[in-house]
Amino acid sequence: MSRDGTIAAPDLTPPEIPRPSAIGGNWRRFWELVWITATQDFKRRYAHSALGYIWTLLSPMLLFAAIYLVVLQIKVRFNNQVTDYGALLFTNIVLFQFYVQGSNRAIRSLVRNSSLLTKMSIPRMVMPLSAVLCVLFTLCMNLIVVFVWVLFWPIHPMWTWLLLPVIVSGLVLITSAVGLLLSTIYVRYRDVGEIYPLIARCLFYTSPVIIPIGLMPKPLFDAQSFNPIAPIIVQVRPWLIDPNAPGWFELGKSLWWEVMPFIIFAAICVAGWLVFTRKSRRVAEEV
Repeated sequence: MSRDGTIAAPDLTPPEIPRPSAIGGNWRRFWELVWITATQDFKRRYAHSALGYIWTLLSPMLLFAAIYLVVLQIKVRFNNQVTDYGALLFTNIVLFQFYVQGSNRAIRSLVRNSSLLTKMSIPRMVMPLSAVLCVLFTLCMNLIVVFVWVLFWPIHPMWTWLLLPVIVSGLVLITSAVGLLLSTIYVRYRDVGEIYPLIARCLFYTSPVIIPIGLMPKPLFDAQSFNPIAPIIVQVRPWLIDPNAPGWFELGKSLWWEVMPFIIFAAICVAGWLVFTRKSRRVAEEV
């Protein structure tokens, strides 16, 4: 009742319902959702396939065969200049395939799960991260094959094999960051889904995946300072294949050239986080 004796009309405006956030308020629940979503996706991926996991392994195997066995000029040239080039090439392909498959699935994850996002209040970041985690399960299985391959090459075990998680962690971070950055953009602009595979293919041929960095032409070698994946791929050779090969910081370039990929790496990670947390609240309205 107001001071003049009249009764104020009740406020019938419904309270504003907060939009689901990127990660929710409970970190433990968030990571549980990521794990559950990824494991379910992984099971569905091979549930109705007779060969199941074999199909996933065939992709890097066929790509390796095309480069190593069909393109004989590459085989002859690098076999004479790079120790255990075949093992190096196969390892690089498996690792780079994880980046391509993980980022592609993460970019499409929000649209692929649109029906779930519009019906449930689920943290939006669960979708792209669970997509990357699902592909990480496949990478772990592929790495078992890689190490069997390496041992039969033969390459003797080295203590630096224990540094493999550093390489994988770097790939997981950059894959997740690219997925977060582009997934919300893909919701509105589906052209991203057509353009990104072309960019990833160009990155495959211009990164030190096929051509070891020490044998790259100078313009391509200099361009690696703008490639955030380059230091990760370069370290595969001295840590896993040939301990006498130079690492990223032993290539004799300037400090700026060595540090620039890490600056770009960090910038992509920060941009992916900021863009996703800002735009993901309206995903359900735009998807």
